[in-house]
Amino acid sequence: MCYDDDPLDTPFTVIFDYRERRPFRFANIRSSKRHGGKFVRVHTQPGYLMTADYSIAGLTDRIGIERKSKDDLFDTMGRGRDRFRREFERLSEMEFAAVVIESSLLEIVERPPLHSRVSAASVVNTIVSWQQRYPVHWWFTDTRRYAEIVTFRILERFYHEHVNASKTVVSSAV
Repeated sequence: MCYDDDPLDTPFTVIFDYRERRPFRFANIRSSKRHGGKFVRVHTQPGYLMTADYSIAGLTDRIGIERKSKDDLFDTMGRGRDRFRREFERLSEMEFAAVVIESSLLEIVERPPLHSRVSAASVVNTIVSWQQRYPVHWWFTDTRRYAEIVTFRILERFYHEHVNASKTVVSSAV
């Protein structure tokens, strides 16, 4: 594998909602072996997203990814539940939508936030219910970094499959 200093550019721009407090930087993501294992330069831009935290410029009505930390998930399932349900209804109208959680499901069950008034059982039951009600995918990742990589791979794959297969720069390899 050749790791040269010349990064590959993504043929799309990732839009992140301007309200994201700590947006992903998509740094140090590598291309597949087929593309030489080079670093990928991911172009990002803040913007207003009515639904979701991440999307692709020009495709914000077709793909959306909502990112949640464990604490935010519990808070959203409690005080922000009605707003979150409305967001899920909007997400379900997209061609592809996902929620990427910066936590494993096991951690959610065994170590809920101390300050939360919502039980882990309630959060898990809601996730199960909403997965059956809405065509929105749930991804549980162990770390913020893995959530960042998964978010990028989802966006990259959507672009590859639905927009321009000839310009994709990375494969589904993590």
